[in-house]
Amino acid sequence: MTAEEIGQLLTESTPLPARAGVSAAPLSPFAEPAPRLLSVVVCTRDRPELLKRCLVGITEAIGHLGGVDHEVIVVDNSPSDYETHRAVAAVVGVRHLLEPVAGLDVARNGALRAATGDMVAFTDDDAVAFTDDDAVVDRWWAVALMEAWSANPDADVITGSVLPYELETGARVLFEKWGGFTNRFQPVRYQDLPAAHAWLDICGCGSGCNMSVLRTVAVDMGRFDENLDTGPPLPGGGDLDLFYWVRRRGTLMYDPSVAVHHQHRRTMEQLRRQYRSWGTTWMTCVMHGADRRRAPAGRRGSRLSNGSGGSLAVSGCPTLSGCSL
Repeated sequence: MTAEEIGQLLTESTPLPARAGVSAAPLSPFAEPAPRLLSVVVCTRDRPELLKRCLVGITEAIGHLGGVDHEVIVVDNSPSDYETHRAVAAVVGVRHLLEPVAGLDVARNGALRAATGDMVAFTDDDAVAFTDDDAVVDRWWAVALMEAWSANPDADVITGSVLPYELETGARVLFEKWGGFTNRFQPVRYQDLPAAHAWLDICGCGSGCNMSVLRTVAVDMGRFDENLDTGPPLPGGGDLDLFYWVRRRGTLMYDPSVAVHHQHRRTMEQLRRQYRSWGTTWMTCVMHGADRRRAPAGRRGSRLSNGSGGSLAVSGCPTLSGCSL
């Protein structure tokens, strides 16, 4: 099923309300890929068969880039055996990175330390609570991603669409009908949003299984928050935390042509658990206060700072195990 056919099945998206910092952006004309190094990262844990399928898709997508320099890194997060290592070793040109400490954001930060690319693109092959959740990149994903970076040189983060891998159960159809990860088919730019708007529509601007970030920006802002994405009771949040901060102090570009395909929860019980965990994660991020991050000192630091040259203030933190400032 094509993206157009899926779009016809879904309820028409309500246009974004006019508010400061949010604008619809026209699809950019095709441009030559930017001559900068791209690091593609897959964080995974004990799922070698799904990883093999993901790497097949990435290898095909990367093959369309031509002469653009790139690297592919698989972060093997707290593995129980050597199967992931063996799966990576079977693919030429893929780096294996062992991260013994469990946690998706720990793995992401390990990748940021190891990556040499200007842009670091994350796709997720690791689900904490479910065993049927994976992302498979579209064959033109890498080309569309580099085109998006070429067309938006001021962006700090670029996200893309997450389309269903299959729709053979009622739960998966309902997930898409209720919005999915995002069912927008128009590009949107988020820039310098006021605090009152930064959390609004946060889940509609992208997902951690299809996001790319300038490595210097991620490092300058303090990398991913390792208190999040730790499994129950906080199985997510690292991507939302990043999106919030960038929407407040920089530029996030959502481009639907940068597409991956995701295998959604199969049953209604799994879907209910997913929505429950998303609600818990979202509220934790709001209460935790993304403004705790320090002002970056690197690229466009003056625009991305809090204006005082010091650390950003924290309004409060929930009483949750592992939550620290």
